Amino acid sequence: MRFLQTRSAAPLALVVAAGVAVAAPALAQGGSITAADRTFLGHLSRGNRAEVQLGQLAERKGSTDAVRSFGRRMAIDHGSFENQLHLWATENRVSMPLDLDAEQRGELTRLQGLADQDFDQEYIGYMVREHRQDVAEVQQRAPRVQNPSLQALATRVLPVLQDHLRVAANLAWQMGIAPRPGPPPSPSR
Repeated sequence: MRFLQTRSAAPLALVVAAGVAVAAPALAQGGSITAADRTFLGHLSRGNRAEVQLGQLAERKGSTDAVRSFGRRMAIDHGSFENQLHLWATENRVSMPLDLDAEQRGELTRLQGLADQDFDQEYIGYMVREHRQDVAEVQQRAPRVQNPSLQALATRVLPVLQDHLRVAANLAWQMGIAPRPGPPPSPSR
């Protein structure tokens, strides 16, 4: 995913970590993995890796406590989800990509060259765009995942991504780089 926002990271990390325990029975169920599932897994994994690296960068380079805190939360939450994906992949004997894609590497490099308020605004703006895309992608693709345990993982991460989007959008509004966020869209049926 191109995957996340500013309450304490600890409660969310516990919720995400609890997902590992909930996922364990599902992992034992196994199931096949289709080419589409494998592609989705790769996208989720690359997105998590990018969010961890970008979050760590924001934690170091952010000029405000809010941006540094958000970056820390992204690194923790996406790192936890990446660990869950890795556990799933290991148990199901599926390989996952270990690298970022070209777009993610380019964005990381671009943000590394910025400082202070410029960094904060560009990072938070990117997080809003990426999380909008992530939420839409998981909403669209998760119901079609054929492997039940992978589908369960993808479904469980959706509320976390939605919360990340909510926090990022609020930060963008507070920074004056986006309009005031409205209520989240209701799920389409």
